[in-house]
Amino acid sequence: MVGWANKAPSPGSYSTSSPATASSSPYGKPTPYPVSVGRTQRIVPLRTRRLIEDRDRGCRYPGCPVTGFLENHHSQHWSQDGTTNTDSLISLCPRHHREHHQGEYTITGNPNRPDGLVFRSCNGWRIGAYPDATAQATTT
Repeated sequence: MVGWANKAPSPGSYSTSSPATASSSPYGKPTPYPVSVGRTQRIVPLRTRRLIEDRDRGCRYPGCPVTGFLENHHSQHWSQDGTTNTDSLISLCPRHHREHHQGEYTITGNPNRPDGLVFRSCNGWRIGAYPDATAQATTT
């Protein structure tokens, strides 16, 4: 089982429970408020922010230790028809959020999976761990 890099999920957290629905809550209690609001608003609602930060447990940039003062990043930018949904938001520290918007690296993949995001430099080089290369090095 793949875990969240350097950030273990808390017991009963979003990352170990079922996917978020309109009645999900970061505290396991049903709520009538939706957590994924699509294109209805760009600013991330507090209830959604709590789910994203609980899922991510800190900045998702590989190796970044920052766990506080996080910003929610739209993986598909709002200006390019991105949505404010749990499957399209990523926690980034202010430095890595700024660097991404300055074009220093790209982010692709599924933020709902601990190993689901791929970060690449502006030159196309993968940033972070190489799970396949590590597995091959230990078996040969």
